[in-house]
Amino acid sequence: MLTISPRMPSNFFAVTIALVFMFCTCAEASSKETVLHSFATHDGLYPIAPLVEDPAGNFYGTTQGGGDRDAGAVFQIAAGTGVESVIYSFKGGKDGVDPYGGLVLDAQGNLYGTTIIGGDSTCYVGASTCGIVFELSPTAQGWKENVIHRFQGGKDGGNPYCTLLLDSSGNLYGTTSFGGDNNGGTAFKMSLSSGNWKETVRYSFPYGYDPEVGLVMDANSNLFGTVNGIVYELSPTQSGWTEKNIYQFSQGGTLWGVVLDSRGHLFGSLYSNFNFRYGSIFELTENGNSWQENTLYSFTGGTDGRYPWGNISLDASGNIYGATVLGGDLSCDSGGYGGAGCGVIFMIKSSGEESVLHTFTGLTEGANPNGGLILDSAGRLWGTTQLNGPGGLFGRGVVFDLTPQGNGTWTETVVHGFANPGDGEQPSSRLVADASGNFFGTTQKGGNHNSGTVFELTRTGGNWQHHLIYSFKNGKDGAAPVGSLIFDSSGNLYGTTQYGGGSGRCHYQTGPIHCGTVFKLTHQTDGSFTESVLYAFKGKADGALPQSALVFDAHGNLFGTTLRGGLKDQGAVFELTPTGNGWTESVISNIGGHPASTLTVDSAGNLYGTTQGYYLRKVQGTVFELMPAQSGWTEKVLHSFTGYPDGSQPLAGVIFDANGNLFGTTIAGGSHGFGSVFELTPDGNGGWQESVIYSFSGSADGFFPTDLIIDPTGKIYGTTAGGGGGGGGMCGGDEGCGVVYELSNSTGW
Repeated sequence: MLTISPRMPSNFFAVTIALVFMFCTCAEASSKETVLHSFATHDGLYPIAPLVEDPAGNFYGTTQGGGDRDAGAVFQIAAGTGVESVIYSFKGGKDGVDPYGGLVLDAQGNLYGTTIIGGDSTCYVGASTCGIVFELSPTAQGWKENVIHRFQGGKDGGNPYCTLLLDSSGNLYGTTSFGGDNNGGTAFKMSLSSGNWKETVRYSFPYGYDPEVGLVMDANSNLFGTVNGIVYELSPTQSGWTEKNIYQFSQGGTLWGVVLDSRGHLFGSLYSNFNFRYGSIFELTENGNSWQENTLYSFTGGTDGRYPWGNISLDASGNIYGATVLGGDLSCDSGGYGGAGCGVIFMIKSSGEESVLHTFTGLTEGANPNGGLILDSAGRLWGTTQLNGPGGLFGRGVVFDLTPQGNGTWTETVVHGFANPGDGEQPSSRLVADASGNFFGTTQKGGNHNSGTVFELTRTGGNWQHHLIYSFKNGKDGAAPVGSLIFDSSGNLYGTTQYGGGSGRCHYQTGPIHCGTVFKLTHQTDGSFTESVLYAFKGKADGALPQSALVFDAHGNLFGTTLRGGLKDQGAVFELTPTGNGWTESVISNIGGHPASTLTVDSAGNLYGTTQGYYLRKVQGTVFELMPAQSGWTEKVLHSFTGYPDGSQPLAGVIFDANGNLFGTTIAGGSHGFGSVFELTPDGNGGWQESVIYSFSGSADGFFPTDLIIDPTGKIYGTTAGGGGGGGGMCGGDEGCGVVYELSNSTGW
């Protein structure tokens, strides 16, 4: 599927941070900005495109202006430190100007993107040159740019705004806003053959279309999209693609794309026009050779919301979920839209009845819960958020408690807000509890040396107190603990750090870094903890960059995974065995696919885990089992993900229920492309059967699901890192800051 998102209306101007999956997105804006880095002229201006993340956790993006020659730049935000650096400044002319779209990353670590103008100096579209497609490759001397196509205008097209799409075969797809046979824009494909790139135009749009919004594909490979108040269809034929306008709104207006339900009906949102001042939600139904439009809801601009923003989503019952950029609490001023409310999340039933699920009021409750949950004996949920909190924009995450009220609602209590860098920043791991009910966790950053911390939360009366147990120094003791902690029977804590250790030098585009550690915090009689490094990774065959929590087996051995290192630098599963004078590390599997999840061990000592599949072109992640044998470990792949509809990139691990079934999540794929919750059931013949029990729609129900927990009744709880509509535009747009969800299995999930 080729997905193309719109440029924003001219009165909205800000920055979006988004995840890039296997589709094409143009830059989108949000109502407010969380400042990770402030750009000055030389390091870039106007970062308006989505970011892309590499397996080591570095982010890459583009700025439309700035750089050494004010022609735009490509920048990197380094993992662990958050330091920004410009990896390429466009010179103008042949190498391109104004990279408006985002980047895509291939398996070799090369970046691909487009610039709106520049390229062939003889090509002009209107008053500007036609733009390029470029490649940036990491070398020992830095990054090297290679222009792989300069648009020629005319039938070839010109002025590409979109982020490219990279398919599993390494082909690139994108669109141009002008040119083609009718000067209405094109859809193009770039293929690599014998070291050379070749561009072909797949479709030329009619004059005046200039396509800039998303496409959806039905079961017959027909594509649907919107432009200038028109809903159109592209149908494949033997000679190419045929375009047909299936509906046109009489007063025009901005349409945010359409979605399909199982019956083939189309649903969409109209931002605003003369007939629908504050926007509407509509349905299109095919009736013979024509389509019938039905307005399901017209917004009033008050508490029900104003201006539906972005694509809508459908659930299995036909309910429609979406967001409005304004409206709701009209006294709320986000600072980016001149007041008129901070927006709402809404649901519309097939009858047209609208319900406001959430009205945005501010940022004090935290944003981006991505550390997973634990369930206490009272039925309360505990977790962390990565950003925001009592400090608002300057908050650095919170630890929260969600208490069920018995009427289907939950009350959130902020247990601790990270507002002082000295007590840690970005708590992104699951909390663990000791026998006394104290909680322990990690932060990736902050502390005395800004290299992460281990903290404890203790409760006295009704108040929680935060205690800093250990502050990493970014030396031999490690840096940036990402995974959760575990206890041994004596109350000692064990964990991993992604960086530091001082034993090896890993070269992952950011330059040389130390490759991570396994550490122990020994509980002293006075209640304090002493840190010691059990193993420092060398970054070669032994692995590098451990991000997961550890697990013990029945014999006191520790097991974990590394994101990098091992065979072909695709990650490893390792074992640490205690000896009389320390610990011995051995790699028990070079599974590949960059495992980052925590392992699960069963009563027989078998290990279960997942791989993300970043560098596997045809496999988008796996669930695997490792079985101990006399000669080592035997590996078995239980399921290989395909993206649609079973999911893609299982970032978290898997867990067992009481019946021996495995459950887990994927951060992408599923029926809607926003991730899934899956179940693996043993088939009795030594195999496993995979089924998707929930596919996230990317709106009110969230997207980017992380770890799961199962309560004694079999209910599943989890969090998503985005969606839900929270945050008033502060979490990378109006998508929201994440949700806490429950899945129940009565007659089906």
